[in-house]
Amino acid sequence: MVGLLALVAVGPRIGFSPPVAWVAAVVAGIAVTNGGLWLWVPSGRARAPVAAALLAVDTLLLTTLLAESGGAANPFVVLYGFPVVVGALLLPTGLSVAVFGVATAAYASLFAIGHDLHDHGAAAMRVHMIGMFVAYLLTATTMAALVLWVRRVQGRAAWELARAHTMRERAERLTSLATLAAGAAHELGSPLSTILVVSRELEQLVDSAPARDDLALIRGEVERCREIVAGMSAGGGVGIGEARLRVGLRDLLDDALEALSDADVRASATDEEVTVPVRLLGQVVRQLVSNALDAGGAPVEVAAALRDGGLALTVRDRGPGMPPEVLARATEPFFTTKAPGAGTGLGLFFVASVAQQLGGHLELRSDAGGTVATVWVPV
Repeated sequence: MVGLLALVAVGPRIGFSPPVAWVAAVVAGIAVTNGGLWLWVPSGRARAPVAAALLAVDTLLLTTLLAESGGAANPFVVLYGFPVVVGALLLPTGLSVAVFGVATAAYASLFAIGHDLHDHGAAAMRVHMIGMFVAYLLTATTMAALVLWVRRVQGRAAWELARAHTMRERAERLTSLATLAAGAAHELGSPLSTILVVSRELEQLVDSAPARDDLALIRGEVERCREIVAGMSAGGGVGIGEARLRVGLRDLLDDALEALSDADVRASATDEEVTVPVRLLGQVVRQLVSNALDAGGAPVEVAAALRDGGLALTVRDRGPGMPPEVLARATEPFFTTKAPGAGTGLGLFFVASVAQQLGGHLELRSDAGGTVATVWVPV
């Protein structure tokens, strides 16, 4: 459109005076068709047949321009390559071939118009050569822009594919872990309960203090085994399919920290409400707080706020922090720096997995002044 209006302005200087009414009609056609494409694409309503039809209309408008300005001898005939390339990039094979056919037929029709060959005098040839240079600039710029756009799209698609592959692997590990936990809970539940019952009965029958201490130790170890199995079940992603409920951020933290009321934890939240899986995020908060308490450096600070269109849950401790090599592996399953028997290494793995399953992420930052864990999920 800009080029046509410029042509009307400078045409008389180069010996070409296009009819104003004709230029106005072509400009209006370009505005209507390409304006329609501009409005349709952002809303996601443009489909391949519509795009093909718009490319065909553009081709016919280009043919109208060329037919009134030299026909096949016009240096801007190279612009017929635009709809062909765009169609090949964006359209299915059948529609791409159809656009190619329209462009080829339109170009061929210019030979039948019967225009005389333009004057090959020095001045006219110079104008023709300038036209060829401008046509080259248009063609090269547009083709380069299209190729760069395709490369960006491909890069984005490759990133999305890699991310989906990572999430699939994590989901498969979660499923395997949940299956393992369910099987362990089923197989170990009955014998552990039996050991507990028998140990209590034996404790009532024996009179020896050392024997009672041994039986108490047995009961304690059995209870720890049951807690480990329960922790594996939680780490296996129990609650991923929980329904979302409307809840205030303060209430969300209060419910999550109710079982840790005796711990030195300071909670703060804004007054907003969100729609989230409440119990699942409660598990996430408790797991992060438990880790922070184990790291030492109380008090542990917990905060909930809306940020970047999502919910940010932040847990900060004042412990010694994690060295870079530990921080890099912190979310791996079964990785722990605690003493043998003191942890399963599933806590941060569970938190990171839940965050990803909900479309968010876990961010860990650690230095000598403590560790900050932030879970962000969309709401």
